[in-house]
Amino acid sequence: MSQANRAIASLYQDAKLLDELTDSDAQLLMQWAEKQVEDLAQRALPDAQFDEALSQLRQLLIRINRYVGRHAYLTPEEQRDWMTKIVGSASTLGYNIPVEQMSAPFTQQAAPDTRTLLTGLLQMMDEARTASQQAQDVGTDFKPAPTDTPLLTDSQHTGDTAANDEKIQPPE
Repeated sequence: MSQANRAIASLYQDAKLLDELTDSDAQLLMQWAEKQVEDLAQRALPDAQFDEALSQLRQLLIRINRYVGRHAYLTPEEQRDWMTKIVGSASTLGYNIPVEQMSAPFTQQAAPDTRTLLTGLLQMMDEARTASQQAQDVGTDFKPAPTDTPLLTDSQHTGDTAANDEKIQPPE
């Protein structure tokens, strides 16, 4: 099994990456994550750097999961705080997006549905990554993942996740 396949399998086994999303949204996020892992594997990074990048991707996925799943319950200030956390995690992977650019389309709408929100976030990150890669050759040095912005704990969750009972399975 290749480095990328092992990494993708490990993402599917981590419930924290998907526990706030519906099955269809979870599939969309995991398809995006698979592409990110494949991009990392194509860089032929040493194992330690690949593992660090995968850890940072995992943190980004958790934050996207939490934000999208809880968005409707968050105040505008909390939404901006979460967007700052997402942008911080994304920047460690080369997605250089100003917080204002990421949050502007979502804070101007009245509670977009989770699919629209997730699709918009992923599209903006893809566009930022493409622009960053075109502007400069992406290096293999990764910044340490930020540790000063904790994830929300489940005790702070107010949303209903009963729709997430069905497990998402990795592609065969």
